[in-house]
Amino acid sequence: AVANGGYISTSANSGLTWTQTSAPSAYWTSIASSSDGTKLAAVFANTGGTGTSGAIYTSTNSGLTWTQTSAPSLYWFSIASSSDGTKLAAAIGGNGGGIYTSTNSGFTWTQTSAPNEHWYSIASSSDGTKLAAAVRSSGVYISTNSGLTWIQTTAPNQNWQSIASSSDGTILAAAVFGGGIYTSTDSGLTWIQASAPNLDWYSIASSSDGTTLAAAVFGGDIYIGTITQPLITAQPQSLAVNAHDTASFSVTALGAPVLGYQWSLNGSNISGATASSLTISNVVQCDLGTYAVVVTNDFGTNTSSNAVLSMYPFLAAPFTGAVTY
Repeated sequence: AVANGGYISTSANSGLTWTQTSAPSAYWTSIASSSDGTKLAAVFANTGGTGTSGAIYTSTNSGLTWTQTSAPSLYWFSIASSSDGTKLAAAIGGNGGGIYTSTNSGFTWTQTSAPNEHWYSIASSSDGTKLAAAVRSSGVYISTNSGLTWIQTTAPNQNWQSIASSSDGTILAAAVFGGGIYTSTDSGLTWIQASAPNLDWYSIASSSDGTTLAAAVFGGDIYIGTITQPLITAQPQSLAVNAHDTASFSVTALGAPVLGYQWSLNGSNISGATASSLTISNVVQCDLGTYAVVVTNDFGTNTSSNAVLSMYPFLAAPFTGAVTY
């Protein structure tokens, strides 16, 4: 944990007790950790009062010792880490700046093509390839190539305060200061406002699968939210096969247990097709068509997108024998 105008403290017992580390006193704004907790990275905006620009520090021993990295002295505001701690992404706040990434645990840094904005929060998938970053009084940007390129999503212009990601980067949650909480189930391409009340949300965190969220209110309470009704995170895909081959469809869904599945072909339920995957052996003409699956639980249903099964044209082998008269 970092203190804005103080030190960095760590806990080795899930927060029961805390120890102040040797990190210097600064206006720390964000900290990130590898999944095993050994590699830490923290940023501060300035040292306070003097207007001195900030820095990025890293630790490879769970916070016992800290080293200032080669990152330029800028108004660093947020940092995110891959699960192994090798890929880092840091965002600049203040009057506007960019986003920098590191692929060697903070040893060297590269400025990405992200625009100069008042970046407020950044999140990363566990492998560091999918990044999501929120701009204060503007929108949300995503990258699917470790920050090489960025696109602005359809998230509305809001006072974005904090953003969180599932481990695979598919499910995102972003909190608005003086507003609501928005979620995305397609890596940020589309967003919906959750049922959370409009409050001064200050920070949000996500479980690895994205189904459980925790959000803190500035000067207020901590809320927990869960995804209960089925949520499809990987749709079945169309495919073409040769006659008498085997075809397989699958769907990935989240939600409160127990999830049920029912596959259909051209709108009619397939008897016994009640698993998350469907295999059709010895494909013939009557197996071709449009497949879909309905995922259900006690809280609701969700229907997948359509997947079309088609067959390659049959090509007769050329005749190579002799013709006699």
